[in-house]
Amino acid sequence: YKWELQQNEKLSKRIKGVKANVDNKAPPQYPHLINKRKKEQQMEERYTQIERENRILLQKMSHIMTHSAIDNQMKIKSRSLNATRRRQELERIMQENQSLLKRIQSRKPFLSKKHWQKHHKDHQERLKCMRDVDPAKVVKTKTNRRKKTHKLNPLDHGGFKAYASRKNDKPMGRKENRSKAAENVIYKEGRIIDDKYVIVTVIENIVDRVFSFRTYALETSHQNRVDIPAMTIRDCVDDDSLMRPDHHDDLAMALIPRLRFENEKLVFDTKAQNSEAYEASKKVAAETVKRLTSGKTKSLPKDEKRTKKDISELVDETEKKLTKQMNIANKATIKKQKEEAERKRLAEIAEKERQARLIREAEEKEAEEALAAEAAIAAAKATVEGAAE
Repeated sequence: YKWELQQNEKLSKRIKGVKANVDNKAPPQYPHLINKRKKEQQMEERYTQIERENRILLQKMSHIMTHSAIDNQMKIKSRSLNATRRRQELERIMQENQSLLKRIQSRKPFLSKKHWQKHHKDHQERLKCMRDVDPAKVVKTKTNRRKKTHKLNPLDHGGFKAYASRKNDKPMGRKENRSKAAENVIYKEGRIIDDKYVIVTVIENIVDRVFSFRTYALETSHQNRVDIPAMTIRDCVDDDSLMRPDHHDDLAMALIPRLRFENEKLVFDTKAQNSEAYEASKKVAAETVKRLTSGKTKSLPKDEKRTKKDISELVDETEKKLTKQMNIANKATIKKQKEEAERKRLAEIAEKERQARLIREAEEKEAEEALAAEAAIAAAKATVEGAAE
């Protein structure tokens, strides 16, 4: 039985692998019989001729629409009656400018650069001689952390005693280094206290919330200092707005009249009247400054004569005023330049808008012309089709 199955399978395979003796496939198709290339060429040539004729017709129509009907106009250039005269005048001006430039370039300089440098050097040396050590600065020495800070004891009559700082004073502990970074000088000017002309420096300590008043005597080089808590200062002023940082100058001017000397020590009087003391001190200071700035120093008392340190203070004050005026002028100039730049920017924006508007109008005009051309082409095609039919 198995042998018969094997023989049947071999027979079926042989039958499937037998090649046919008769060709039953479809005949081959040739492309030149399916696609008629000659007809396509003739149609392409015909369409090309039609497009050429349409383009020529469109050019004629657009020329008629964009040009005038009169084509024999004479083109005459404009002539100037004084062109020669103007050209001669321009040549004369150019020759005069050239001659003036040669005269300026051949002229030797009048100002000497070496003289300016020598004058600047002498001026710097004079200023260096007139400068003095800032009395508000403390001499830096080695700190002793074992020492404790000193405290100020209040007086019975409402004031605060001060201690005189000398050259051999030492820092008062580790708190001194922390508070130095928070010190801010809010006022420094020469004033008269108890008929003595001293330099008054007011320093605000933000960390300790203390106002420090320091005086420096020009004649004796003696320094005094008194520290007042901020709460006491607030009780002494009538207007609380003076405690703000932008009104510190007015605060110092209102508090300095309360200073006085007792036994060569500086004292801050908390019970003095602001207005009377301030006006009196202001009047005396104005008279003294007027006498110091005048040239008649021989008639002044001995303790009010002008010294080098007085002159340096006056020079510093004048320089500050000039610097302030220059800053104001520079601010005005910067403001004017900003306004001019803003004006130019607005003009540029307006010019850009105008150019954009012109471009937009030109594009709209081109679009209208393109629509008209398309309409003309459509009309021409309709005419050609009607003629062909």
